[in-house]
Amino acid sequence: DTTVFRENLSNLIRSHGYTPYAFSVELNITPSTVHRHLSGDRIPDTESIIKYSQFFQVSIDWLLGLSTERDGPSLGNASEIVNLYALATEEDRKVVDLLLSKYKSPKE
Repeated sequence: DTTVFRENLSNLIRSHGYTPYAFSVELNITPSTVHRHLSGDRIPDTESIIKYSQFFQVSIDWLLGLSTERDGPSLGNASEIVNLYALATEEDRKVVDLLLSKYKSPKE
């Protein structure tokens, strides 16, 4: 269920003085993508969620409704890692994901 995500994103767009169209132009994504994310017709991919979170400087967990902490904890270099991951090619992301899977707990 993406209800909280949609509400949070919509509120952020409005509170920063954007229309969904102007927001899409600012982020260089198609207006239809933003509309689908806001309407729930399309679940946003990781790259979109990262873009939205970075643009509004809110935590991903808050944006998704997983935390009430809007700004989230300070994670030092984590934001740089997220930025670099967002820039990586899909092939490079697969390599990173494979490497990180080595350190995940069996429950994940």
